[in-house]
Amino acid sequence: MENRQYTVDEWIEIREEAIADEGPTYFLIKGNLPDTWKKYHSGNGEGIWFAVDQETKEKLDQDKTGGDFYALLTQGSVYHPQLNGELFNPNIPKTRPLLLEFRGAFRPVLARSELEALIGRETEAQSEE
Repeated sequence: MENRQYTVDEWIEIREEAIADEGPTYFLIKGNLPDTWKKYHSGNGEGIWFAVDQETKEKLDQDKTGGDFYALLTQGSVYHPQLNGELFNPNIPKTRPLLLEFRGAFRPVLARSELEALIGRETEAQSEE
């Protein structure tokens, strides 16, 4: 699975592989959904379970830093309830993957572009906090 946006048909194929007898093609990881820019910079936020492919899971296990990856939201968010429509449900393969950032030994965090879409661009005053 490449680090890119997938079509609904591609997610259907991934889902079908995931429920086949061959074993999982996705793995659960914990990531953080910040609700402020301060939390984004510190790597804090609401801990949420995401589904990722094996290649991404291996990079996370190796504490990769730098770069982004796509993941599927697997539980509802209290901080960002507007994302709850994006929940991964094998029976409804219309899920939009979210972009997260690798943060080394720490949990991955929702990518800057995704956070901007949720809470708006970071102001100069916010970046100085």
